[in-house]
Amino acid sequence: MAIALSVVVSTLVDFQFKFFIQHVYPDPHALTPVLRQVLRRLNALSLLFQFSVAGWVLKRFGLGLSAASQPFTALLFTPVDHRHPVWWAIVAMRWIQGVVFQTLGRSSTEICYTAIHPRQRSRIKPAIDTLVERWSDAASVCC
Repeated sequence: MAIALSVVVSTLVDFQFKFFIQHVYPDPHALTPVLRQVLRRLNALSLLFQFSVAGWVLKRFGLGLSAASQPFTALLFTPVDHRHPVWWAIVAMRWIQGVVFQTLGRSSTEICYTAIHPRQRSRIKPAIDTLVERWSDAASVCC
């Protein structure tokens, strides 16, 4: 359930970010360098977070709270974002959600799979990933 909720939140935040950025930069040629910079910085920040804080957070708070941190981080920006949709709030929400999803979310999910026997994991993991992530994406689009 936590995986599905994380995917739904990630998809909704990503849709909101893309919707807003297309209004700020309607020209696709102007949008490309901006997206490149945003994603470059997001990935650098994720890498830094992964090598510095993510391990400590996983050990200290466990898998459940670490996986639940992604929806929580998106909720932190909801009042600011909903009332006054400004560029910095949407970019900050996308960065924080992206960092948490790439570091704590993915790590929590992969650690959960280690409890499954390797022979069974090779059959179960693709099915769960496909079902949970694709159905969660579909559910977030329907909302």
